[in-house]
Amino acid sequence: MKQPLMHSVMSVAYGVAASALALVQPAAAVAVYNIVPLGLAGPEHTRNDGYKFSRGVMAYITLNEAGQVRGYSQRFNGGSADLGWSVW
Repeated sequence: MKQPLMHSVMSVAYGVAASALALVQPAAAVAVYNIVPLGLAGPEHTRNDGYKFSRGVMAYITLNEAGQVRGYSQRFNGGSADLGWSVW
């Protein structure tokens, strides 16, 4: 009986290298994501240079049954003065 030959990149074959096309893996399904900005973004929550800061509360970062998440957004006075936080 003929002994199988080992090929470095190819699969084991009896004296014949496997086709390069046989090495191509089928493409995996690409995950589809919908990115939604979190937080409040109106003028009260936007600094005069366009900066906005909102964060989901880490303990509650998962969505509830209604598709909501808890968090907070920084407030400004129309300029750069910090007015604290709004919770959502």
